[in-house]
Amino acid sequence: MIILSILWNLLFIILIPISIPIAIYYFWYRTAELGERLGLIKADISENDSVTWFHVASIGEANSLSYFLNLYTLNFKNEKIILTSMTETGVFALKKLFPDCTVFFFPLPFYFPINSYFRKIKPDRIFLIEGELWLDMLLIAKIKKIPVIMLNAQISEKTLAKYTKLKILSKATFHNINHYFAISKNEKDKLISIGVDNSKIDIVGTTKADVMSKPKEDMSFYKDEGKLIIALGSVRPEEEEVFMRIIKKVFENINHIRCVWIPRYPDKIDKLTKILLNNGLKISLFSGNKKQKEEILIVDAFGKLMDFYAISDITFVGGTFSTGGHNILEPASLSKPVIVGPVINKIRSIAEVMQEKEGIIISKDEIDASNNILVLINSPEKRKKMGENAFKCFSEIRGASEKTIDLIKKSRMNKED
Repeated sequence: MIILSILWNLLFIILIPISIPIAIYYFWYRTAELGERLGLIKADISENDSVTWFHVASIGEANSLSYFLNLYTLNFKNEKIILTSMTETGVFALKKLFPDCTVFFFPLPFYFPINSYFRKIKPDRIFLIEGELWLDMLLIAKIKKIPVIMLNAQISEKTLAKYTKLKILSKATFHNINHYFAISKNEKDKLISIGVDNSKIDIVGTTKADVMSKPKEDMSFYKDEGKLIIALGSVRPEEEEVFMRIIKKVFENINHIRCVWIPRYPDKIDKLTKILLNNGLKISLFSGNKKQKEEILIVDAFGKLMDFYAISDITFVGGTFSTGGHNILEPASLSKPVIVGPVINKIRSIAEVMQEKEGIIISKDEIDASNNILVLINSPEKRKKMGENAFKCFSEIRGASEKTIDLIKKSRMNKED
């Protein structure tokens, strides 16, 4: 582990001359961020304080932490909380969610900036959310005998393959985490396969299921008797043409349906409207005349995803033809049948659990996706059963926050003297 750290930091030193111009350009108007990235922080920590450091990759992990951290502070009232994120959006989300906590940018992932954080924060324990691992962070924690705990522990197939081939990397990273709170048995089995000790892993579910938002506005104005509603949720710009072809094929075969298209970025719909209109599809906008009910409603407003999932008969979650998938627990929490595309690397662990329970259909490609929608349209009983199974799965994996807190209280995972 030490040799890997030395090689990694030597690479950093070699790249300094190349990095300086890039850093000057990027940080010209971000001097506060630059200081934090270099480890130049001021933390109001005394020798007698007990400190927990939570680190998230970005905004998604920050949101998944919201309920758990509130529960954690209720149970450990005298704990000082330090939060870090690698991204600007993650830092912004943490500051908004936890205004009473200290939030920093994560330092540059090399020994000296990270060690500066350890000296100034003086953590007694560290929580990593999902799979954000940094070699020098784990090395310093090990040297200082500070326990490192992973919440929502999961490992992608790509990462698993890499660490299976490079045993030295798994020993330097995964083996140096003191405890894992895994999402599912499948994730536990993956960790064991790369040498993580069984006694270090507890299966608790995911804290994402504990922060599910609920519908706020009744959208039943869009429903018509005899017409099913298909909701395409969080569709990203780069997959709009794929979803257009999927839904167009469905309309060519069935006419007693309506489609609600909820873009990932509702304020950027110009390209989407052109794609749909140029392919002969009729659209209306949520911001427009509510009485105008075309075959596709584009939801050009933020915060409406759960509202439209609530009135839908079939849900298709976006990101699954591009970046790896968005939140499939949202429609599952409303007892809706869920369909996804083939690109599910970000949601694989939960998707596999839901697939085992027959609450989700994972499509092989866009043709398969269209056929899956058609099958559900023509099978009311299958839709109902899938929705029930999806909700059952959601119910089984929520409560991770309470389970994790109970296990932490029993072991208290403290820094060794």
